Amino acid sequence: MRERRRYPRLAAGVRVRLAPGPEAAPAWQGRTRDVGLGGIALASPHPLLPGRQLELEFELPAEKGGRRWLRARGVVRWSRPGSPPVMMGVEFLEFEGSQDRKVYHDWIQRLAGGS
Repeated sequence: MRERRRYPRLAAGVRVRLAPGPEAAPAWQGRTRDVGLGGIALASPHPLLPGRQLELEFELPAEKGGRRWLRARGVVRWSRPGSPPVMMGVEFLEFEGSQDRKVYHDWIQRLAGGS
């Protein structure tokens, strides 16, 4: 299968809280398997079907210690049901604010070994 991602993925396990919307199941938590500038792959107790949009929050280590929660809107691009953990790929559509986008991009750079 041809790789269609625009950005490389990096292994990272961060906590994610999802709120799929009013017509879906209640919010739940999962963990990322890998991350990239364009999206995340995560282990999910309740995978959603491709095409479903959702709101998500994820917890990143802050640059000066502690933790920081970021908010973004995304769309499920793939879902692989099966034995736990079930995996799901989410593409970012937008971050809640430009500051959240910058914090996330800076974290990805640090994770990749840059600056």
